[in-house]
Amino acid sequence: MKSLNEDQATSVCYRADSVLPQQLLCRKFSSQAPRLDPKQASRRKRLTLATYFSGAIGAVLLSAVGLRYYSRIKRKAAGIEDVMVEEYSFGRRAWLQKYRGYTLASIFHSQWRDIHSFDVREDDVWVVTFPKSGTTWVQEIIYLLMNDLDTEKASKTNIDDRFPYFEFPYLGLKAIEETPSPRLIKSHLPFSLLPNQMKYKKPKIIYIIRNPKDVVVSYYFFTLKFLKLVPFNGSFEDYCRLFTEDKVSYGPWWKHVSEGWKMRNEPNVLFLSYEDLQMNADKVIKEIATFLGKPVTDEQVDRIKKHCSFESMQQNKSVNYDWLKDGGLANKGVPFMRRGKVGDWKNHLSADIVKKMDEMIATKLPPDMIEHITDTLAED
Repeated sequence: MKSLNEDQATSVCYRADSVLPQQLLCRKFSSQAPRLDPKQASRRKRLTLATYFSGAIGAVLLSAVGLRYYSRIKRKAAGIEDVMVEEYSFGRRAWLQKYRGYTLASIFHSQWRDIHSFDVREDDVWVVTFPKSGTTWVQEIIYLLMNDLDTEKASKTNIDDRFPYFEFPYLGLKAIEETPSPRLIKSHLPFSLLPNQMKYKKPKIIYIIRNPKDVVVSYYFFTLKFLKLVPFNGSFEDYCRLFTEDKVSYGPWWKHVSEGWKMRNEPNVLFLSYEDLQMNADKVIKEIATFLGKPVTDEQVDRIKKHCSFESMQQNKSVNYDWLKDGGLANKGVPFMRRGKVGDWKNHLSADIVKKMDEMIATKLPPDMIEHITDTLAED
């Protein structure tokens, strides 16, 4: 049989199987590939590349969809559910999520395991509040009591560095774990979502409550006017309505404070009210000092009051969160500490919202709690 060369093509015939005994199937082939026109070759190359790129993009998209679906299944298994609120415009992503009965910002969902397993120390001091209940004010009082009234250091060091926000990405749980004792830690989580070790390590916890009508006004101006981070496109009235419907971060308010009230008689818990601190600052500062084992004189109380006055803290860059403005995360024309007055809600809330708030208080809070916090809930 002839061998094939570059200039010669041979016809090779194959006999088909017995089904078609008379048919011959013949095919010509050559050792030399047919030459393509340069334009055709270029076109084929482009088509090939386009096919590869399309396949790669498709694979990436399928992977993304798969990962998103897997993430959704994983969150559901952990008891986390998305809360879709029309006024929060965040594309297809949910800004809020439901976890163990609480509505929380979705940025927390990836760290619940680390939060619950966090190593608590018995000499920790925690401030636990629903947001906008006097947290920063009490933090600064505690810091001075725990640091020999060092107002100079307090004025020079950012409060988030010396009294970190537990569940927030900055400083982060790892950095807090490595902080020397005694650690000062702030959290807006309710008792039921705090680290498991809280049940037997028994650190000192100061819980503060504030009239929810003032809370919602302050929360609105902080979250939606001061910060640039929250994608909310509703009105003030919408926000107040969502507050009463338990659809703001860390809500329901009534559930949060009811847990705090339930823990009030524990020896490692001090239950305070924002209104009492406003009206009886000397008494409350001494209560905090005694609770922390740091007794103070009247002269020291006066120094603390001066440093922690609303006017002083409003100008103090270590506590007024000006660094958020410098980083483009907050609006420069809006103060972090807006008014700090008891009863400011009367200048903002509609009759309908006031009615809903009163219904929430009357039907959701424990009766003995309502009776005890009459000053907090007072109209004046």
